[in-house]
Amino acid sequence: MRNWVIPVLACLLAATAARATTVTDLYKAQTYVTGQSNLPERQRGFRDALSEVLVKLTGDIGIKSDPRLQQALAGVESYVVRFEYEDRMKGIPIHDEQGTRDRPFFLRVWLDPVKTDALVASLGRRKWSAERPSLLVLVAVRDLAGHYLLDQQVERGYGQREAFRSTADRFGLPILLPAGSGDPAKVTYADVAAPQLPAIAAAKAAFRADALLRGTMTVNAKGYWSTGWTLDHGGARKSWHVDNTTFDRAIARSMATVARTLAGLN
Repeated sequence: MRNWVIPVLACLLAATAARATTVTDLYKAQTYVTGQSNLPERQRGFRDALSEVLVKLTGDIGIKSDPRLQQALAGVESYVVRFEYEDRMKGIPIHDEQGTRDRPFFLRVWLDPVKTDALVASLGRRKWSAERPSLLVLVAVRDLAGHYLLDQQVERGYGQREAFRSTADRFGLPILLPAGSGDPAKVTYADVAAPQLPAIAAAKAAFRADALLRGTMTVNAKGYWSTGWTLDHGGARKSWHVDNTTFDRAIARSMATVARTLAGLN
């Protein structure tokens, strides 16, 4: 089951709004459950929420596999201050027993900041400041139909946009994408695919971004993607590849690397 963290801020922002951002809702998470009265499902949702909040607080997805976390997950109710359900099928009449047992819901959970911060410390982790760098994402995509620069408008980039949005929300990262037609930065597919570093630097300046992630994504005839990534932040540059996988997994793995780096863990 895929978890979905509520957006901590609008991830696709206009260039004029770019700058380091204070991220809100760090102690709030959302997941999927079945039924409102299914207590085991609710407990599972609480555990998922706590794990996801810890990822957002630290920038480290590896915290979910820390064996010391299991004790906290066993007593997860003590961290929960509020929760609510939203029917994922609202507007569709209840017509059978699904309405009481198997109907799908969003479960939103708010955690106690003091207790959750103490848990972070007990796991030997450092809490990432809520003041986080804005990240400009420039990605040159080549699929079987041609190529494009991922932006806020290109229709073929819908899946990649959603993958970036969901993973950015998961890590509490404010991201920016080119606006598309009429974008004042005027960066192109060729600028990123080549790459043309002066044009890329100009785009970063135009967006007033604190960090820059540029990437190339190429699909093969079997539908698997080969991707290359470079992160520029604070005068340092880090490059890596994620190959032979789905585009959403490539993006998720790359954003995990970005989050760890910007949080000062790499």
